[in-house]
Amino acid sequence: MNKFAKVIRMFSENPKFTIENKLYNFKGRPNSVLYFPKVNYDKLTEFYGLRPNDFREKVAILANSEELMTKRPDYRVNWVTSVDVRAANERKLGEIEPFFQLAAIGVTITKDNQIVLGIRGGEITPERIQQYASGLYGAAPAGSVTFKPEYDADPITDTLYNEFHEEVGNFEIYCSKTLGVFEAYRPGPVGIKFVGKLKTDATLKQVQQINTEANKLENKLKSKGATRKEINLELENRGLPKDAWEHTPIIGIQNDKYAIEKFLEMQTNRLSGICVGALEIYKN
Repeated sequence: MNKFAKVIRMFSENPKFTIENKLYNFKGRPNSVLYFPKVNYDKLTEFYGLRPNDFREKVAILANSEELMTKRPDYRVNWVTSVDVRAANERKLGEIEPFFQLAAIGVTITKDNQIVLGIRGGEITPERIQQYASGLYGAAPAGSVTFKPEYDADPITDTLYNEFHEEVGNFEIYCSKTLGVFEAYRPGPVGIKFVGKLKTDATLKQVQQINTEANKLENKLKSKGATRKEINLELENRGLPKDAWEHTPIIGIQNDKYAIEKFLEMQTNRLSGICVGALEIYKN
């Protein structure tokens, strides 16, 4: 364990997930009438005293976190809403995390054997540095797991594929494997994170070029007053990743244990918990 992250376990094979289409029963949860037969996001937002937000979806959570360390785990997946997650992040539900939100971080290996990292985007303020690791190194792609009654492969693999194409680019992924789990500490998003390895047919230079092109276009559209929805549509129409802003600029480090260890040693002031945890899992 270090001050950034704690490795919880490694996997020799992809873990098993059982998808249960159930609303998780956490402490302080609003009455179920706000969730059924259809989630009332406006009423939930009002209940928690949150500002209105367009991010509205069901979010996957780990219902049996006590099985994280079992030899042959069968992870049960339930759901909460994005509004519940916002409430938890703003400590509307107390200081103790009320549920284990599933999140996936990918260690991407390029055709020329580079590990893809990037500076996490967004406005750099003390609050955002602590909560989102803005301005600090992160592994790309990364994201929370959207709940679905069915997944093509499993919640982690599906999320990494989707996030890769939204953050990195429309390149081919020809290999993927879930490697392990760690707990992330500040700065940056905290909690339990699953780590997967992705191999792509793109070189580091190709990834960087696409990232730069997407961010230049985004900034140009922003300067003209375009909305987030309009920006996303234009990026998608041009075949560019709509979430490239989440990691920019992109850098690479040699896919080598010594290189990873030297990077972690030399960049202490620029690291996030989610970056350190992912690299610690990968190099071991």
